[in-house]
Amino acid sequence: MRQSLLGAAGAFRARGLSGQGLHRGRISARRHQHRGQGLRSGDTSAVQKDIAAVARAAHAGGAILKVILETSLLNDEQKTTACKLAQSAGADFVKTSTGFSTAGATAHDIALMRAAVGPNMGVKASGGIRTLQDLQTMAAAGATRIGASASVKIVEATAA
Repeated sequence: MRQSLLGAAGAFRARGLSGQGLHRGRISARRHQHRGQGLRSGDTSAVQKDIAAVARAAHAGGAILKVILETSLLNDEQKTTACKLAQSAGADFVKTSTGFSTAGATAHDIALMRAAVGPNMGVKASGGIRTLQDLQTMAAAGATRIGASASVKIVEATAA
């Protein structure tokens, strides 16, 4: 089971869902932006507190937490800050996007995210990965997980 989790409500929900088989949770680092808080405004404390609360709850139940950045909507400084916030808050992965934003993963973003978090945190490339070459490019840039709706096509290409 996977679940999208936000803030204190997300932490409460993660605690409850972990007893029901929650294995993976995700939270968006951008969720405060509609209220003028968060990465774009420079007010990172609320984002970090949300991630930390959800990470503690998810980990208490044995689940992992991915933080979705929506990289196409952030500049490089904001991406780096978001990665460092996620890491310091105890998240297990940072993820480029939901795959439904204005653009998906780029090799540049994956390399930037990998540089920000170092070798001990997961980096998931998601959105726009449609070919084996795309997958190989993301892996070479530092992705440890790939999110791709074209996974069957990609696996079939390995047999060719």
